[in-house]
Amino acid sequence: MDDRGFSISLSCPTGAKHEIETGLRRVCWTDVMDSYLYIPSWTPKQPQTLRGSLLFGPSLASFSALKSHGEFHHRLIQFALDDPHMLTSDDEATMKSDGSGTLKVIVNDKLIEVPTIEANYIGPKKVIRMKVSDDPHFPLMLDYYQPSSHKYFITYTKVSFPTLGEVERHLAVDRHTDVYGIYFNFASDVLRPESEPVLKEIATALQAHPEWKLHVNGHTDNAGGDAMNQELSRRRAEAVRQELVERYKIAEARLSTEGFGASQPKESNDTDRGRALNRRVELVRQ
Repeated sequence: MDDRGFSISLSCPTGAKHEIETGLRRVCWTDVMDSYLYIPSWTPKQPQTLRGSLLFGPSLASFSALKSHGEFHHRLIQFALDDPHMLTSDDEATMKSDGSGTLKVIVNDKLIEVPTIEANYIGPKKVIRMKVSDDPHFPLMLDYYQPSSHKYFITYTKVSFPTLGEVERHLAVDRHTDVYGIYFNFASDVLRPESEPVLKEIATALQAHPEWKLHVNGHTDNAGGDAMNQELSRRRAEAVRQELVERYKIAEARLSTEGFGASQPKESNDTDRGRALNRRVELVRQ
């Protein structure tokens, strides 16, 4: 962050092969305050700064209008993935409040009911529905859906952030914790860079307690066959162990691994949020 705005590092699997595309996008503080233009999609071919637009949700002014007056001006823009200058959609509407509600979102290792403000536009040719987190400091577009035009949707199933000693506290008191901030490439045991903060937190806990030994368990959702998920979860658990040993110098003898595939779900695999909750790394202190 600086005086003009903040930069976001983006990493996303795209295409049939789920290849990872990475890059940066900048959002200006002036747009955070009062822009009504929402451009959530992004490709490396686009400029880093799309002036006048937002990425994560409505501006503070739009959110204030929704709360106080029950409506706000909204416009969604989408560009073609292979041509950053070609619009694929341009939808503008006055969104009207449909009252307050909640939405289940995984925040770190817990599934919680996040307070939301719901808004809709129902027109002759298009319908827009959204659920925005009821937070005047950072109103996040948790759920966004256009069922009538091009079936476009965005949904946030999980929010992770580094915590100060949270992993250590759970291991010390409960001897167990589920970790959701470790990410892998699609159907792969390759760790993604976004995993570093949580891996560092695990290593810090182990370094502070040299007598601890951890069992690292891998869990998947039910996408794919049982045998594939069993093997994938085993390899992912082993990838975590290897990273802790090689990068953070944790003794191999202190870490063991096992993969459970989709055999121990925490929620139903029928929803995106349920599947996100089931994909996890479990730490058990021996």
